[in-house]
Amino acid sequence: MTVSWNHAREQQTQNIFVDKLFPDYRNYNIIAFGGQECGSEQVEEVRYIESYLQHEFDMVEMVGKGEMFLVVFVKKEDALFMRDVEKNYIVKDLIGYGWKGGVMIQFSLYDIVFSFINCHLESGQKVIQDRMNMARDVLREIGLFSEQEMIEPDAVSDMSYFIGDLNFRLNSTYREHAPNVERSAQLIEKLDQLHLLRKSEEIFPDYEENEITFLPTYKRQTHTNEFVNKKD
Repeated sequence: MTVSWNHAREQQTQNIFVDKLFPDYRNYNIIAFGGQECGSEQVEEVRYIESYLQHEFDMVEMVGKGEMFLVVFVKKEDALFMRDVEKNYIVKDLIGYGWKGGVMIQFSLYDIVFSFINCHLESGQKVIQDRMNMARDVLREIGLFSEQEMIEPDAVSDMSYFIGDLNFRLNSTYREHAPNVERSAQLIEKLDQLHLLRKSEEIFPDYEENEITFLPTYKRQTHTNEFVNKKD
């Protein structure tokens, strides 16, 4: 199970509904949770999640940089066969704080190498090329160092997961799409930037994406739950 959450720079530790974040978690052997735009409570948040999962899962590792973090858990009976745990990060914002970039945890389980990368890519409706370049840079530069050279995660991993706030949008403004918002899942092939790029093999070759069944994450009114036009 992989879970990603942009915290919008709000303190979240006391507001986490772990049962909503990890539905049916007992059906999984590995859980990866990535956060973006996080405040100063990253460690407290991870401890809160760990306390919820601790009866059945062990924490593999946590890595954080700036406003990004990643934590991975493995079922206790599987953790006995885990080894070679490594972590790394790459920062892509101009001042090097950690607003944009990626964090990675890599390990071997039953001799299968797993790589999890949580990222936060460039935002903006029209900066598609910038997002693509940042994604490529994260995949290329976040690798681990051997004695002689850096090894990219895809080169050594049997199973690679790239999660987070990729910031790809629909090729439509809010005003244009609002009348069709309930049909969003049916319009993925026509409008979704990431789907179109992957289809043309411009990015993430050989990666697979689960079927998208949820609505666009437009802002909603607090009391009415209606969509709000934050940015067109």
